Amino acid sequence: MNQFEDYVRDAWTHHACHPHAVLERLEIGFELLCQLDDIAGRLADFSVVVEHTALAHCGQWAPVDHWLTRLRALGRPDGRPLESTKGIGRLAFALTIAQVGHADPPPLPDDQVLPACANGLAAHCHAHGPAAALAWIHRFSQGLPTATRSHIKAVAGAMNGLSFHLSRLSDGPGAQEVSIAAATLSRDARALLGHWRALADAERFLSLTLAELDHGEPAQASARRCQALCSQNAAPVMDRFLAAHAMARASCCLGDATSAQQARAEMACLLAEIDDTAARAQLAALLLSVDVRMQQQADFDGASDSHAPTGANDPPMPRPLKEDA
Repeated sequence: MNQFEDYVRDAWTHHACHPHAVLERLEIGFELLCQLDDIAGRLADFSVVVEHTALAHCGQWAPVDHWLTRLRALGRPDGRPLESTKGIGRLAFALTIAQVGHADPPPLPDDQVLPACANGLAAHCHAHGPAAALAWIHRFSQGLPTATRSHIKAVAGAMNGLSFHLSRLSDGPGAQEVSIAAATLSRDARALLGHWRALADAERFLSLTLAELDHGEPAQASARRCQALCSQNAAPVMDRFLAAHAMARASCCLGDATSAQQARAEMACLLAEIDDTAARAQLAALLLSVDVRMQQQADFDGASDSHAPTGANDPPMPRPLKEDA
């Protein structure tokens, strides 16, 4: 592994928790890229870090504009421009989406175009409101019945990413509407693919998204569907634990103490079956967050008819699938 590959790996490791630090180190990555013999072949590894970190995690398109200009100026050894590479074509598309909300997709595969669109829409919605993002979601939804499996899979991954990142960039009602619509579309796409585990994950993520945005009843319904899928398919212990966690979160949001207590008890039983030390520690943090939420619920119920903010003292919301950049 060369220094550039080390840089890219490190950037992906830290981009979610420290996105601004990753942006500050882009010059290092650019210098390492320029030292490679095959700049055109590796440019996309760098440009996707720029695109995803700046747009989806920071909601900023100015860094993308800056690095797109720098990358276009590189050129090839034979003097031809780098405009035709997938890195620059995708980056330019994502930037235009971020700036104006619409653009003609470049001639790239769905698994390149749709994540770029989602990254751009996260930044655009953060700055300009939900209209463009909702229009794209409607367009993707309308096309699902006749789409290829590869396109459906790309839609599912991209919409999952849009929902997740936008829920952290913005908390206004428009952003909430987009987050829910995107998570719902991701769930619907997974259903068409026919893989029960992916569908269960999508239901769980939709439930957590709804609960985080204080939509208790639909959150509980999605968590219940997730648990049913896990039960029907003899899911592994960790899957059942995460499904119970979604039910606990949804029930706390709804103020359903009985269901929350039942889900919490199931989490505790399943945690005892987890042997992996690192996984057990992560899941124990989720169990603790449920305890905190239930105590807050009890305190607020004792004082008034309202309840605590759904995100209070919770660890990061578990992702359903590997992040689609």
